[in-house]
Amino acid sequence: MEDSNLKAASAISSTSAARVLNVGLLLAILALLATKLQLLSTLNINWDEFLFASKIYAFERGELTSQLQSFHVHLFGWIRSAGNNGVDQIIAAREFMFGLRLLTCACIFLIGRRLFGTTGALVAVAASMAFSYVIMHGESFRADPLITSCFMVAASLLILFPARMLATVTAGVLMAVAAMISIKAAIYGPSIAILLLINWRTAEESRGAVLRASIGFCVASGIALLGLYLAHQASLGTAPAYELTDKLSDTGTRMWAPPPSGTFTLTYNWDRTWWMLTALGGLAAIGVMLKAPHRRTGLIVLAMMLPLTTLSFYRNSFPYYYICLIPPASLAIGLLASLAPRVLPNRPALAAIIVGLAVLLAGTRTVRLIGLNNDDTVTPQRRVLAAVKRLFPEPVPYIDRCSMVVDYPKLGIFMSTLVSGVYRERGAPVMQSLVESRQPPFILENSPGLNLSLSVEQIAASPYRLLPEDHLYLQKHYLRYWGPIHLAGRQFESTDGQAHSFELPVAGPYSVIAENAIAIDGQTLEPGAVIDLEAGQHTLQGPAGGNRVILRYGRALPQPEGPPLPRGMFTGLGFRNFP
Repeated sequence: MEDSNLKAASAISSTSAARVLNVGLLLAILALLATKLQLLSTLNINWDEFLFASKIYAFERGELTSQLQSFHVHLFGWIRSAGNNGVDQIIAAREFMFGLRLLTCACIFLIGRRLFGTTGALVAVAASMAFSYVIMHGESFRADPLITSCFMVAASLLILFPARMLATVTAGVLMAVAAMISIKAAIYGPSIAILLLINWRTAEESRGAVLRASIGFCVASGIALLGLYLAHQASLGTAPAYELTDKLSDTGTRMWAPPPSGTFTLTYNWDRTWWMLTALGGLAAIGVMLKAPHRRTGLIVLAMMLPLTTLSFYRNSFPYYYICLIPPASLAIGLLASLAPRVLPNRPALAAIIVGLAVLLAGTRTVRLIGLNNDDTVTPQRRVLAAVKRLFPEPVPYIDRCSMVVDYPKLGIFMSTLVSGVYRERGAPVMQSLVESRQPPFILENSPGLNLSLSVEQIAASPYRLLPEDHLYLQKHYLRYWGPIHLAGRQFESTDGQAHSFELPVAGPYSVIAENAIAIDGQTLEPGAVIDLEAGQHTLQGPAGGNRVILRYGRALPQPEGPPLPRGMFTGLGFRNFP
């Protein structure tokens, strides 16, 4: 094939320097893989990962109703037995994603080796792993690593076996699976279409077989997508579930907007070498494309770079999204490395040294990034979930940002900037009706919008803030217990000897915390007593001049182990300690 000519022409000569370079690249890749395996259990678990895991439990409870963005529940039901809480289960899922990372690297290597030789292929693999956001999020429990692996396997099948029906049909099924996992897989559609066109236009004697195989891809992907969708739809519960997020279905139309500039600025400042080499690789691909013997190679590399263009218009181009873009685009850097011997045809050793130095330059930044972000930020999250389990051994409804207690039913919106913004635009308070109908006994303060210690004015600038009515309602009816855990309850600053009515929206046992005896609904209660109260109106009477009285949900609740944790449990989507 045409690409084999370029591979033969551009491969670094089998000098000792070239062999040392290849061995060095392989060792660097293995070292990076080993480091990433260790980071799986220490890198902070992001809010999206908890949401992704919680859908598995919602499906098990029969509460999952959305057909889109939820197909993974059929693939990861096994994580329920992988640990005692969501942290352990997500780490187990990350280990599975690490296996997919190995598969993705293998696909990059096979494509690169076919197109431009072993050295370029190894450089492409290294470049795909050394990118900052790939280090931080490459194995996170999200849709992004899943659809990336599906695409890379499908692309490798189309590139390596363009005329084989079994290969192209398999590729079609994989892309259908990717589309079921996330509609974000649509970003790969143009690349797949171009690869199919390249196969047909560059085919020589087997053009008919390539055409039939391409048709097989289209038919297989269409049938698989329809079949998977119908099967998934049939598996979902039909009973209505209270999910405000479902009422915000119009958010899909808001995704195509200018992306956050800070996300790209951060990676450009840190990964500048990667971006410069990719740009040069793209120019090299254009040059290769213009030369008839090597046109296929240039076209394929450009097709694999095409998803990068979505950074200009896709709103959710957050750090985890780059996982979908970097692996295929890294082939451009591999192509560039493979051309070094053509620039120095009589100095193969010097060409190997130049390639090695370029990789080393990028590698030093990678090592530094890992050093700045290798402290354990998962153990605090595990401690919070352990505290929740001690307080509530059996699942109960609760309010939080992102379904962090993955196996308990979370109430309220998913507090992303997008969903929170739409909720505020609607201007309809929801917390009172939600609390009264579902009776959540606790709030997990894992979002700035749930910081009940702050006033409405103090939180007014937060993109995660609740409507003032909702913030004040939660502030009135929930009290801090330990760290980020708030329990249902009421607080009265003093008593005057008179009976006063108050509202209690959550039914259950309440402990009395006071200095003197009080009366609730006419029943005298000593400090430390526990009374079962129904939701609704009650009366409280204390001694004249009495001090503060607290009614807190729970009966002899165990104290969580260790000192209270700071409220911040998430380190953000970027990377930390950046100068």
